Amino acid sequence: KNNVPEYYPAWVFVILLLVLLVIGWIFNASRVRVQQVFKASMGQRNLNLLFREGNILKEKIIIPIVSSFIILLSLVIYAFMEIYDYSIYTESGIINYLLVVFGVTGLVVLRHMVVYFLGNLFKFKTGILYYLANNVCYYFLETMFLLPMTFFLFYTDTDYLKIVTYVLLISLSILVFLRLFRGLSLILLESRFSQLYLFYYLCIVEVIPFFVLIKLVLF
Repeated sequence: KNNVPEYYPAWVFVILLLVLLVIGWIFNASRVRVQQVFKASMGQRNLNLLFREGNILKEKIIIPIVSSFIILLSLVIYAFMEIYDYSIYTESGIINYLLVVFGVTGLVVLRHMVVYFLGNLFKFKTGILYYLANNVCYYFLETMFLLPMTFFLFYTDTDYLKIVTYVLLISLSILVFLRLFRGLSLILLESRFSQLYLFYYLCIVEVIPFFVLIKLVLF
């Protein structure tokens, strides 16, 4: 049975406001690079241009982008935990949220570590850099989508909550699918590895964690 809270604690709004400020800083501090990040998610040529001015993965906007994505995704998971009356360790909302943040952060970091390991193992460093850059581009797109949707998820009227939930899950799933599709396309176009390796790479590093996350949120 769903358990939609009548109100959410003030720290939820504070977190959303801080993420909004961070995104505003990203646009003001690196407007050109942000435009390139958006375009890079649309095609290989634009992704190549993203590296022409330097390694985007080493620039100052990466940490704010990835951090904002993790914070908002964790808020979405926390919202579903509240709706379905589920707690990880304690009844304290902020503690449960922080545990979710640690879990999502660990998953993202572990996945990137595995990607780097595979790139070194198969001597495919350039392709892996492009793959990770593609991930960052979509993290930013997903962050821009999650910010308003997370606000609606927490503060919309309960009569419309189901609609917001469906729109959020379907749209986010489409973005994740596009990210996976683009990543796999990069691997297929640039690598000479077997289809077995590609299948293993996609399932272990991307697909399985995604379905595990979906299971945790919905079930």
